[in-house]
Amino acid sequence: MIRISEGAAPPDLGCAFTSPIFWGLGAIIFPISGLVMALRRTPAFQRYVDRAKRHLLIDPQQALSDFNQALQLAPEKEKAGILKQRSKLLQTLGQVKDATRDKIAALQSEGAYSGVEGFAALTGIDKDVYVGGVKANEQRVLVKNQEAVGLGWCKKCKAAVELDMDMHCKLHPKSRITDIRLAVAEDVPAELVKMQEELTKRNRSNRVRQIIGIIVLIIIFVALCYFTNL
Repeated sequence: MIRISEGAAPPDLGCAFTSPIFWGLGAIIFPISGLVMALRRTPAFQRYVDRAKRHLLIDPQQALSDFNQALQLAPEKEKAGILKQRSKLLQTLGQVKDATRDKIAALQSEGAYSGVEGFAALTGIDKDVYVGGVKANEQRVLVKNQEAVGLGWCKKCKAAVELDMDMHCKLHPKSRITDIRLAVAEDVPAELVKMQEELTKRNRSNRVRQIIGIIVLIIIFVALCYFTNL
């Protein structure tokens, strides 16, 4: 027998799909991987989601209870999908405002745009720009349909304000708007107060960091001048 180490070429096994080695390994690996998948423990939140789906037509209230339980147990990145499903159920139950609240919460949830991010990565599109565009479009649709009200931070007002149908500040239409959010009409006053407190605190923290940074640079500059003149 000629050894490969002696310089002989390895045998030609042809295409992978016609190779006996490929199918031999497959016969071992595929059943094992299938068994592992079957025996893997289903997360508790997913069990509630699965049960909710089974109850959608026969017992909507039980389905709603299951979705509520699932949301309490689910990790943040999984909540967007559950919120969307609960929103549809609430809509069929006539709880329109609560359904809209779930739509809004889904838009703002972690992992809400994981599929969009994956598509952007696959096609080489700038992820942040693409995801931001998709999210902005979905927000506009809810506002145009008068399901929700747009809120945002107006640079000129220096405050959280209610936006018009085109997502502009009503007092300063040409002002740049940041931190755009949505709210059901009756939640707007409370949401504006919450936004104002959050963004004022954040802006104050940013100013403090900027001042500290400037002071550090001045100290470094003075120290460099001192030691270079010694």
